[in-house]
Amino acid sequence: MFRALSIDNILLIHTALLMEQKIALFSQYKGLLSRCAFALLSLLYPFSWAHVFIPILPESMQTVTEAPCPFFVGLETSNKSQYLSEDVIEVNLDQDSIESPFFKIVSPYAEEVKKKLKINVMPNLQKPDPILNEADQAFNILLISPDESKKFDHISIKNYFMKYMTKILGNYQRFIVIY
Repeated sequence: MFRALSIDNILLIHTALLMEQKIALFSQYKGLLSRCAFALLSLLYPFSWAHVFIPILPESMQTVTEAPCPFFVGLETSNKSQYLSEDVIEVNLDQDSIESPFFKIVSPYAEEVKKKLKINVMPNLQKPDPILNEADQAFNILLISPDESKKFDHISIKNYFMKYMTKILGNYQRFIVIY
């Protein structure tokens, strides 16, 4: 996920998921679609996505994107749906771009997480096109080389996002109104 998307875009998608928006991921690689979709949802902890989630949406089911409820789907770039409405946030994983006419909100607390991720995660990652090209071969799901896997600290990333969620939700009691 950190290879395909910039930290700014990851935080933007994270915010969109928390705000229960309609999100469509696009990539020409099915392996990348499913891995990024599941990785993005794992960042929601302690919450979970309670809406429509289809990591790789088949072309025959693309009318799902007309639903009036929030959804999080993955589509192959070649099958870009004509059914997507204006309120869908379109994320292109191959180009690290987000298209949304209205959604550019990120929490002010995101700056701290962004700094930590840029210092501790991004120096160890590069965008390896040859590895992505192999990602969709049957049963070849290795997207990170063993050497690179040792440098990649999954626990730290999880902790950064947990602290971020704690800051966002830390004072929720102030907003509870008891009648």
